[in-house]
Amino acid sequence: MFAPKIEPSGGRVEFDFTVRLVRTTQHLRRAVKVRAAAYSRHVPALGERLLAPELSDTEPGSVLFLAESKADHSPQGTLRIQTNLDSPFSFENQIALPGFLQDNPIAFVARLAVLAGPNSTNLRNALFKALHRYCLATQIRWMVVAARRSLERRYRQLGFADVFPNQPPAILPSMSPNPVRFLYFDALAAERVWYSTHHPLYGFMFLDQHPDIQVFSSVSSAWTRPRKQRRTDNPSGIAAEAKRLQLRLPDLDH
Repeated sequence: MFAPKIEPSGGRVEFDFTVRLVRTTQHLRRAVKVRAAAYSRHVPALGERLLAPELSDTEPGSVLFLAESKADHSPQGTLRIQTNLDSPFSFENQIALPGFLQDNPIAFVARLAVLAGPNSTNLRNALFKALHRYCLATQIRWMVVAARRSLERRYRQLGFADVFPNQPPAILPSMSPNPVRFLYFDALAAERVWYSTHHPLYGFMFLDQHPDIQVFSSVSSAWTRPRKQRRTDNPSGIAAEAKRLQLRLPDLDH
C-alpha cells in the first residue's frame, strides 16, 4: 500500500535512490526494463509487450520519472505522465470525460512500476510525490489514472475517486488486456484534504524534505519553451531514438 515507512520529521530525509525525469535514451531503456519486469509479475502478456518503449513514452506532453539506485544506478521504479496540453488523450476517442475534466489541463498517470522488495513502498511514495510536485509546478489540477484491479485500492487510499461512479470497469485493449477503472485526484486540494483527514502520507508529502526527488530542476528546462516551439523542435533526441528501441532490450547490466 501507499504509506510512509519513514516517520515524518519535517526535516531532510534521504533515500538510497533518486527520482528524476527521463532525459536520455539510456534512461528510457532503464525505465522500460523495470516497467516490463514489474508488469510481468501480474500481467505476463503485457509485460512481454512492454519490453519495448510505447509510442506514448515520446509523444508531445509525455514525461517519465525514473527511480535509480544510488549505489549502481540500476532502475528501481518508473511512472509516466501524459498531459493534454498539446493534444487530447487517445482514450478520449473511446470514452467521454465528465464536464469538470473537459477543457482543463489533466495529467494522465500510467505505467507505475516498482521492483518488488522491502523498498517498494518508499519507491511508490516517492514517485507519487514527484508526480504531485510536477502537477503543482506545471499548474495541472487534475490527475487521472486507468487503474487495473490490483492497483485500484492503492490509488483510492491516496484519495482518488471514480471518474464514472456506478459504472463497471472499462476494457481498453490499447491500455491493458484487463478491465480498468478511471479514477481522478485533485492535486491542488490534496494538502488541505490530507491535513484535515490526518492522512498517513501528509508528513511525507508536505513536511519532509526529499532532496533525492529531483523535480523542479528538471521541469524548468522542459517547460520554459513556448508550446509551439516544443511541437517543432528537432526530433533527434529521445523521440527519434525510441524508434530504434522497438525490439527486445538487451540486459542493461552487460
